[in-house]
Amino acid sequence: MTHTDNTIWLAKLAAWTHDPAEKALVLLRDPAGHEGGTVRELRATLFPAGVSKPIAEHVKRADHWASAADRPQFPRSDKDGRYASWTQVRFHEQAVLIHPLSGTEYDLGKLDVEAAHIRAVSTAHFNSLIERDADGQPDARRTALSFWRFGPELDADGLRAPRITRGFH
Repeated sequence: MTHTDNTIWLAKLAAWTHDPAEKALVLLRDPAGHEGGTVRELRATLFPAGVSKPIAEHVKRADHWASAADRPQFPRSDKDGRYASWTQVRFHEQAVLIHPLSGTEYDLGKLDVEAAHIRAVSTAHFNSLIERDADGQPDARRTALSFWRFGPELDADGLRAPRITRGFH
């Protein structure tokens, strides 16, 4: 693999690990913060020397674009702080999935999962998906593909989603 090819895969991994998979479940309630658990550990394993400055800048820009697309941007008062309270989502309190095309809502109810538990399970899951080369070093391409393919298939006690079968036979 050429240096350029490897840089692309490293950038994909840096973007993937920018936010944890469990962000919606730990945001605004985990003392470690959403970047304090899984993100910190995966980054230490995948980027022992840190993410290069050019890649970090690209990931930061992409994150800004993505978050701007996800968040309403309305005028705020001085008391609102960075985000007005009405714009903050607490998914663990009102877990509703909305189909992006039909708008159909799937109410998952209140999620009774502790932030520390989901963080530990997610960290273990993604650590198990890290692919290594013959020297035992993380292989960026294979790991990025492993995260993409198997990352969503977390099947741990206390975290199984209810089966939604309506329309999916």
